[in-house]
Amino acid sequence: MQHIKTSIQELSLLDDIFFSFSMDGEIACMQEIIRTLTEENLTVAKVSVQDSIASLKGKNVRLDALCETTAGDLINIEIQNIADEAPPRRARFYASMLDEKVSRRGVDYKDLPRTIVIFICKKDPFAQDCSKYVIERTFQHSRQKFGDGSTIIYINCEKEDNSPLGKLIHDLKSSDPEKMFSSTLANRVKFCKTDKKVVKQMSEIIDNLIAAESAKAFAEGEAVGEARGEARGETKGNTRTLTLVKILYDNKRFADIEKLINDKDADFQEQLKKEFNI
Repeated sequence: MQHIKTSIQELSLLDDIFFSFSMDGEIACMQEIIRTLTEENLTVAKVSVQDSIASLKGKNVRLDALCETTAGDLINIEIQNIADEAPPRRARFYASMLDEKVSRRGVDYKDLPRTIVIFICKKDPFAQDCSKYVIERTFQHSRQKFGDGSTIIYINCEKEDNSPLGKLIHDLKSSDPEKMFSSTLANRVKFCKTDKKVVKQMSEIIDNLIAAESAKAFAEGEAVGEARGEARGETKGNTRTLTLVKILYDNKRFADIEKLINDKDADFQEQLKKEFNI
């Protein structure tokens, strides 16, 4: 438990588990973040984290943070620590899921609210050396905006400067609230790292994630062993996956541990194993 508590002190808002945990219901914090990222004077009315949207015919999606403004706009913020986990088609999919969420309320397409999907990326997602990428549909012949109310934004956290966005990027990456520019964010981060009750809750969440992934690893190993009739295959599968979980934990890759638990994506698991040469 002490090791977990130490790890919590090393977390920043760029770790999506800590981001979701600390921003849950925090309207003032999220409003400051959103205003800086969008450069608009938006007023946040509601904040929910880890909100799951069930697709009627396909894959479900769980959002790191979903905010609703007083004007009814929907803003989804995703924390991305792996560069290739935020491809353009994923942004398109997330935007479509926001529309689906609204359509279930019986809203006519003419009254669809504005949607903004924001990916905050640890690395430059497009390798074009920009701190911010804004994507909106336009007419190709005139470059005028199409005006469908959909915006996608990518933030490159490799770029830090003295601009409001650069300072926010610094704060998102900082594990020490005393070194953050924003007093609003600093106070919240400090509270989450010093309040005994909150630290205990966070420790339990991380502990449960590790325990769940370990149980999953053994279950998958047993399934492999039964299918192949090879005890050796079972042991190998268990060992590799458990080793991966331990490495991810030691590297504070809690978001990846969570993804392993909730997404049955064999390709993603193999990608991580290849990354750490397991």
